Amino acid sequence: MSKKSISKILICALLISILPKTNFAQEEKVNTEAVSTNEKENKSEKEAPKVEENKENSTEKKAEAESTEKQNTVEAPKSEDKKEKSAEEVKPRSARNKREVKANFEGTVTFVGQWTGESRRKEDSTKNFTNADEKLGAPLTNPGLFRSIGKTFLGWSDKAPVGNGKLADGARLFSPEDKISTVFPDGIPADAKIYGVYFSLNDPETPLPDSTFGLGLSIVGGLNKFKLEGTEITIDKDKTSEEVLPDTKLAEEKDENKDRKIIDNYTKKDDVNEIHEVIATSEFQTDPVISMLVYRDPHVGYVGPVFSNTYKDNEFKTDDGKTGYTYVDINVNLDNDLVVPEKIYLEYEGYAWRPLYVMGANKQVLNIFDPNTNADLGNTKDSFKTLVSSTNPKVTFGVNTNNNKNFTVRMIIRTGNEKIAESNITPDAGQSIAEKILQNMKLKVLSKKDLKTLLPGKSDAELNNNVLRITDEKAKELADTEGETTLKIKGYIQGNTMVNAGRISFLTLNHEEEIKRVDANTIALGYTIEKYNVTFTFISGTEGKDLPAEVAEKQPADKFGIENGVKETLQNFADVKVDGGTWKFKGWSVDKNGVSEAVTNEATVDGDDLILVGEWIFVEDEKPVEPQKPVEPQKPVEPQKPEPQKPEPQKPVQPQKPRKEGNLPKTNVQSGLSYVILALAGLGGAYISKKKDNE
Repeated sequence: MSKKSISKILICALLISILPKTNFAQEEKVNTEAVSTNEKENKSEKEAPKVEENKENSTEKKAEAESTEKQNTVEAPKSEDKKEKSAEEVKPRSARNKREVKANFEGTVTFVGQWTGESRRKEDSTKNFTNADEKLGAPLTNPGLFRSIGKTFLGWSDKAPVGNGKLADGARLFSPEDKISTVFPDGIPADAKIYGVYFSLNDPETPLPDSTFGLGLSIVGGLNKFKLEGTEITIDKDKTSEEVLPDTKLAEEKDENKDRKIIDNYTKKDDVNEIHEVIATSEFQTDPVISMLVYRDPHVGYVGPVFSNTYKDNEFKTDDGKTGYTYVDINVNLDNDLVVPEKIYLEYEGYAWRPLYVMGANKQVLNIFDPNTNADLGNTKDSFKTLVSSTNPKVTFGVNTNNNKNFTVRMIIRTGNEKIAESNITPDAGQSIAEKILQNMKLKVLSKKDLKTLLPGKSDAELNNNVLRITDEKAKELADTEGETTLKIKGYIQGNTMVNAGRISFLTLNHEEEIKRVDANTIALGYTIEKYNVTFTFISGTEGKDLPAEVAEKQPADKFGIENGVKETLQNFADVKVDGGTWKFKGWSVDKNGVSEAVTNEATVDGDDLILVGEWIFVEDEKPVEPQKPVEPQKPVEPQKPEPQKPEPQKPVQPQKPRKEGNLPKTNVQSGLSYVILALAGLGGAYISKKKDNE
């Protein structure tokens, strides 16, 4: 084979070896382009176009896309070769595109069914809102000397009213001072509406008559609708037993019809630093429609407010029944065995009413005093004026009781500068201003805790003298009956409604009606003596030793039904002799809240079961010492007999062989030199040996 042929073969082999690498590289390039294309396609799916393109641009991009598609005909990578999708990519497209939407308070609200034109027509109006804090606002004006009371605006509702001022089930009432966000907390919806709620003296959907006579008859006939209906009073309805009888341990509680019985476990008090305190709270309410009507108390031209027109005359009689003005009496009857302090502190809370008098037996008006200054404010119709605020619904006052156990707190409607404007009312969370106005009125006896804030300079003993309480002697007496005998707190509400709109033509526009008595529930308070158990347990204080029967049988028997404060005398025990030793009584300990405390002589039952533990320890008997055995003398050691050594015969010295030629003949001089050399060698060896020993 020629050199030329061999060269050709080598070149072919080299090319063949290169070809696979080229093909792989081309394949890798194609796959890379495929992945890139796929990513572009996925990205284009996620991104929506922002604006619509014109036809020309659209055509150009379409041609471009077709060209790209032809170039990228390579198969896309398999799913297993792809990276894992993110959590955002896994979500449905709808969820990915969803945005958190804030409540929108830009919108229009229609106010439906407003009386206007002197109560002659009903109209709707609209209002545009731009933010959540905008107020609803007042309704359309409805003037008129008498016509304004004929259709009295009560408030706005999120549902159409279903009667004369009555709300639909589930509907809410709002004040003109309420914010739009209070009505629509999630934002103003499309076609948003709220409805005017009116109290009408005639048919709710019928305008007032045009004629004077017809108007007068409508008002006269309608004023009887102003009477206070749905009056109700409760005592400690929503209060826990701990709030009624603080610092006690509840034994039992029963609700029987209108009676609520609270029985607590008796604990001895000293009546000075520790007392059996009683806190009583009463609440009263009227029909919601009437309650809002009372708060509005519509004004009639020169006449004044419809309710209680005699305010102007300052005539406030203390008689029951028809007295010429509107009032509500809250009557509280306390058990004679309750201790009522010489000065008792009370608090009233309400937006439409305020206290006028505090009366005792036979409607005797009692003196009140300023709790902050202790100033005596007297017992007149003006006594409360300095305590009543136009911004605060609470009125706190003191009463000189004169040993009365029955009290009557007379309430009248706030008018003039005593009226609390809706703009000064702060509702609770999730509550409207109108709902705040309608909440129950409250009258309560201030507790010792309240007085600590009100009278910070007084000691605990002084404060105890100013609260309603039960003596320790009486509490123990009640406890001895096991809760069968109780002290009762009763109450009732009654009053009078007087409305007056003056005169029209020859008609007197007024109406007066007595509010019939409504009794409250009864609170019955009692005590029982809580009984406790006293248990005795013996334990071994010696590890590995159990108590024998001789010790266990000495354990005292457990006791049951022991009253609090009883002292248990503790006994000691003599030693108990058993085989191998003696058990000795170490002493008693008591378990208090998981902590063991040593006690001697006696232990007291103190508001819990008494667990007494007696500990015994074991002392072993002393064992006698055994005498030691005498030690045997050791036998003498026999001396070893010396073994005679046999002398070893010396080997004869062999004669030296004659020297070879060239050597000197052996002479005596040579022999002597040999001995010298041997001697020197011995001395040298001895020296070296000694030197080694020294080292």
